[in-house]
Amino acid sequence: MRSAEAGDKASMFAVACWYRDGFGGPVDLVQTFRWYLAMLNVGSGDGIHYRRFEAVSDIDVMVDGNLAVLRYPSLIDIAVRGQEAGLLECWHLDCYRRERDGGLWRVRWSQATSIDHP
Repeated sequence: MRSAEAGDKASMFAVACWYRDGFGGPVDLVQTFRWYLAMLNVGSGDGIHYRRFEAVSDIDVMVDGNLAVLRYPSLIDIAVRGQEAGLLECWHLDCYRRERDGGLWRVRWSQATSIDHP
């Protein structure tokens, strides 16, 4: 946990998996998702670097059987292959499906929609 909190991406992934799988405690999809967002903040090595990806309010989670839906607003600042980008405010809707009863949760669909302020 200390390595993840210090910004080590591999440790962040491990902590996200612990929360996803309920290792040492109950499954916690909100904490899973927060650690996933933390990984995006440190970059992925593929030319896409999220300089900021932050949920700006509580994350609404609805779970029904093997389906979970997360909804939240965020602020994003992303650089793609060295291009500068401005701050973007979005609504996110992410759908997860459990592979089988008690199995792993996998993202099945994710949508970000820009919030335009007049």
